[in-house]
Amino acid sequence: MARIHLLTVHPESDQRARGGYLSLAESALADRFKVHQLVEDPREADIILFAEIDVGRFSKDVLRHPYMKHFRPKCFMFTTDWRAIPFLPGVYTAVEKRWYSPRRVRPGFYPSCLINPLIKFEPGPGRDLLYSFMGDVQTAPVRRVLARLEHPRGLCVDTSRESQSVIWEWSAEQRAVFWKRYVEMIKRSQFVLCPRGVAPSSIRLFETMCVGRVPVILADEWVPPQGPRWENFSIQISERNARSVPRILEEKEADALEMGLAARNEWEEYFSPEVVFHRAVEL
Repeated sequence: MARIHLLTVHPESDQRARGGYLSLAESALADRFKVHQLVEDPREADIILFAEIDVGRFSKDVLRHPYMKHFRPKCFMFTTDWRAIPFLPGVYTAVEKRWYSPRRVRPGFYPSCLINPLIKFEPGPGRDLLYSFMGDVQTAPVRRVLARLEHPRGLCVDTSRESQSVIWEWSAEQRAVFWKRYVEMIKRSQFVLCPRGVAPSSIRLFETMCVGRVPVILADEWVPPQGPRWENFSIQISERNARSVPRILEEKEADALEMGLAARNEWEEYFSPEVVFHRAVEL
């Protein structure tokens, strides 16, 4: 058992930036394993865990925190920030292969606060698309290749003109319409393309698993999080072979339903709200 002091460098007024911390704290309360526990006093902790969504490339606010002076050997980071260089040991969701070192860095996942609230498990029929992708195609070359693919049951929607507006400018009602369109496309699909964007890891990968569809990973610098049996429920294709996606997925289509159910099972075991606190501490 480990005693965990969980914190964030962001003030209570910044609820969005505190989202990762709040998600792990809520998961600790709902934890089904009940092996590790939270403690208020950092002196009593075995691990001091900074849970940060927005930490910056150099993690300045974390590295300047007083705990780093007094307790550095037991300070760790959990962050989804794609910019972060792993100065501290910990779990880095968007870590690239060049920064990956198993002794001090583990690839991670996205906390529930970042998952589209409309994402739900959909095991039933109604999958008229072989594959789909909806996202900003300007964030990585492989996305532009995928956008040009042609298949009678393939659908790629470029949201590059909308993506930033959805986050920063649109109303809650407009955002809900956008997210619903995104979710409905995943539900219609046997396979969901999960190419790299600004980072190798994609939140789409975990949303796809949650819905019970097969993620198709096109991210050469991606490091798979430990635990899930990725080979049983996902397909990994090198970025240079992106044009072969339709042919490869046609050959795998007969296995899509079984693989999608396996993806959902692995999501429940490793990335659902009831387990992510335990999994983060174990990592």
